[in-house]
Amino acid sequence: MVRYQRVQSMDKVAVCWDSAVAQNFFSYVNTELYHHERFGSRLAAIGYIQGW
Repeated sequence: MVRYQRVQSMDKVAVCWDSAVAQNFFSYVNTELYHHERFGSRLAAIGYIQGW
């Protein structure tokens, strides 16, 4: 986590309530929006999601 300059979202083991909303959102985006899409670049994927 430190190597990639990321901060852990959960503060205790098995406490997932703080990230439940984000996990639900990204699960929906993955399943409904771009699961079957192929993108030529990361910017293309970002533009696709922002257009949504």
